[in-house]
Amino acid sequence: MKFKRILNVVGVLLLIALVVPFGIYAVPMTVGADYSFVVLTASMTPAIAPGDVVVVADRDPATIAEGDVITFTRGSNEIPVTHRVTAIVESAGGLAFETKGDANSDPDASLVPAAN
Repeated sequence: MKFKRILNVVGVLLLIALVVPFGIYAVPMTVGADYSFVVLTASMTPAIAPGDVVVVADRDPATIAEGDVITFTRGSNEIPVTHRVTAIVESAGGLAFETKGDANSDPDASLVPAAN
């Protein structure tokens, strides 16, 4: 009798462990985020691997610091990129970020405007 109860509890915990991540991915607002994306490339390994899900919240660009990981779009490309901020630049066009994937040897070719 006691063994059956233990199996039921373990089964429920296992079910919760499997369902909760999918719920967060499907409805990121459950954890206070705005979006969730699946990472497609290895540019951020080992911190973030292909297939990992990043859960993203909109932030005031002025609060972003060097070392933060941000998700942004490049130009007209709608596929989001998740890279680490390596420098913050104040230019005539406003605040911009130099970014780099952890696994990349060089920074990204262009700065990321705060609007992105």
